[in-house]
Amino acid sequence: MQSKRVLDDAGTCFVIVDSKLNVLYVNYDKVTDDKKQQPGDLLKCANALQAHDGCGTHENCEYCKLRNMVEQSIREHKKLNTDAQLLTEGNREYDVHAISTPFTVHGEEYSIIVLRDITDRTREVMMERIFFHDLLNLSGALNGILHCIEEGNYAETIQVVKEISNQLMEEIYSQRDLIYAQNGILKPRLTRFRADTVLDYVRHVLYHAAKQKHEVDICVESTLTDEMLESDKMLIHRMMHNLVKNACEASHPGDIVRVRAEVQADRVVYSVHNDSLIPEDVKHNMFLFGNSTKGAGHGLGIYGTKLISENFLHGELTFHSEKGRGTGFYLSLPIFREETIRE
Repeated sequence: MQSKRVLDDAGTCFVIVDSKLNVLYVNYDKVTDDKKQQPGDLLKCANALQAHDGCGTHENCEYCKLRNMVEQSIREHKKLNTDAQLLTEGNREYDVHAISTPFTVHGEEYSIIVLRDITDRTREVMMERIFFHDLLNLSGALNGILHCIEEGNYAETIQVVKEISNQLMEEIYSQRDLIYAQNGILKPRLTRFRADTVLDYVRHVLYHAAKQKHEVDICVESTLTDEMLESDKMLIHRMMHNLVKNACEASHPGDIVRVRAEVQADRVVYSVHNDSLIPEDVKHNMFLFGNSTKGAGHGLGIYGTKLISENFLHGELTFHSEKGRGTGFYLSLPIFREETIRE
């Protein structure tokens, strides 16, 4: 049963499950598969695909709003609803509105789950919120600088104006790339370059911002030699910017954010580490759109980095956040070799 079948042309479907959340019917069709499926299996949830026994057995399942709502609905025998985010196969992310209506037949508990795809609506609201939040902040700063210029402080303000202008353009480009990636139309501009030049961007661009804005030091370490990448250098810079920015925002003044690059097998791995921990409720939904510890209007970077790196650059983004180890994000990209055969 394909997830496209579940949220098809109408964007709405209903699913009947038993008390153990095994799927019995999808729309008007009885499920006849020998292997029992649960909602996450049906929707191709990324957690369900990773877990050995599917939906309900991954460590993140206890934080699933959809699953928890349906279980509560059956347990309390009352109609409930919730909005939930699902990261599915191929880094496809859905927002769904789910309604669970329990019923009893011959003493057995069941529920009808109505699923409605609200991705476009919630994505539009979130994108507007993030976009306007960042642009208004930058525009406000620019307005303040222009006021200083009016008072004749030209020499002291011109560099700040240039930096704000660059940030403004970078924000627009980043939002554009994310929208293109979500719609599957992003076209990376591939060039060949040394992998260690990405660290020059960290040293010469990101380091200054970290010191000035967050009062955080960046320590850069590398064991790279002459490894080459064939990729979109600007997109990699934006992804590294997202990772370093998040690490700095999670750190305290005087902390050190460590950026490292090394070779593992046939891949270059860039890692960004800080000593803070990600809250559990955020950690288990880390790669969902808009997920953040900072409230509405943030959280675009990690989702976009995973989407772009894995769906367009043959990369992979993983992370850990554990007591005693802190938080680390790992962006790996394939080393370019002349004999590499690309699909």
